[in-house]
Amino acid sequence: MHTIREGIASPAIYHKLRAILAGKITSGEWRPGDRISPEGSLADTFKVSRTTIRRALSGLERDGLILRFPGKGTFINHSNVPAKEQLHVGIDFFAKYPSNSYYSALAEGILDEARHNDISVFLLHPGEYAPSQMHAPDGYIFIHQPNLELPLFGAIAKGIIPAIGFNYGINRNVGLVAIDNQCEAQRGVEFLIARGHRRIAYYGNPPGSKVSAARYAGWQQAMQTAGLAFDNHTVHFYNVATCPFAQAEKFLRESGVTALFVSTAPLLSPVLAVMNRLKISMPDDMQILCFDDLSAIGLDWPGIAYIKMPLYEIGRRMLEALRQKMILGERAPKINETFQAEIVYQSSVPERQQNDTTNLAGG
Repeated sequence: MHTIREGIASPAIYHKLRAILAGKITSGEWRPGDRISPEGSLADTFKVSRTTIRRALSGLERDGLILRFPGKGTFINHSNVPAKEQLHVGIDFFAKYPSNSYYSALAEGILDEARHNDISVFLLHPGEYAPSQMHAPDGYIFIHQPNLELPLFGAIAKGIIPAIGFNYGINRNVGLVAIDNQCEAQRGVEFLIARGHRRIAYYGNPPGSKVSAARYAGWQQAMQTAGLAFDNHTVHFYNVATCPFAQAEKFLRESGVTALFVSTAPLLSPVLAVMNRLKISMPDDMQILCFDDLSAIGLDWPGIAYIKMPLYEIGRRMLEALRQKMILGERAPKINETFQAEIVYQSSVPERQQNDTTNLAGG
C-alpha cells in the first residue's frame, strides 16, 4: 500500500504518484481492461488531493497507459490497441444516403464522434470485404440486415471484428442500438386519436422491410386498441412504379379520412402538393403525423406533427460504444440499448409565416 503525504511542493508529489500508478500498470498488478477506482477513492488511498490524482491520470492518459470514457470510467489500456494508434471503422452507408435526412443524421453523429477521438471512418460495403485482399477494419457499424454468409459478417458474428448494428442484432458478440419503430408508431397514432380523429389512414411504404413492417404494425395496434375500424380505404402502400402525385390524389379523393400517418418523410411532399391543389387545409380538414424529423428537410410546418428520433445522438453513441469494444475487447460493457423518439407538434402559426404557410397548406 502506497501513501503519499501531500505538502506545498505538489509537483514532486504529482510525479511520484504518476510513477507509482504507472508501475502498477507495467508490473501487471493492474491488467489491461481493468477499471481504475474513482478519483475520490484514489485520493483517499494515497492521501492526496483530487487535483493531484487528476493530473497524474492525465499524464498516464497522454502516455497511452489508460483510457477514459465519460460516464463509464477509467480503464487500463488494452495492450493490442495503443491509445496513440488510429482506429479504423467501416460503415455500410451507401452513396445515396447523404441526401437522406434519416441516414445522414446518423452519419453526422458517427463522424463527429470519430473526429473527437481521432478515428478513421470509411465506407465498406459488406460484399466488398475479402480477408485475403484487404486488412480487416478495427470495427464495423451496420444499418442494413446482415448477411451472415458474407466473410465480413461471419467474422463479426464470431467476435473477430467488433461491431454494432442499428436496429439489427446478430448475437451476444455484437452490440445493438435500436429504435422501437412499432412502439413509436403506435404512440404517434395515439397522439392523433387523442386529438379526436377516428378515421386515420396509414400512408407509407409496404411492410417489406423490418422498419416499414414495424411502423405499419404500430398503426394497426393503435387503431385496434382504440376500437377503430380500418380497411382498404384507410391503407395506402406506396408503389414506386406509379406517379407519387397521382397516388396521393386518388387516395385523398376516395379515402374520406381526417388524419394521415405517413410512415416516412419522402412520401410527404407529394401529399402536401396534392392537398394544396385540392384545397385541403391543415389542421382543419386534415391532420398529418410523419415518422421522420421534418425539421431536417424544412417541412416542420404548423399543423404537421412528426416523430423525431435522436439519430445524431444514436450515431455518437454507436461509435462511442464501438470504441470501447475495440480497445477493451471482452472487458467492454455489452451494449443493447433502445432509444425513445419525441413527438413534435407546432399548433400555432407564427405571424410572419401565417400567409405562406396557409397558402402551402391549401387553406
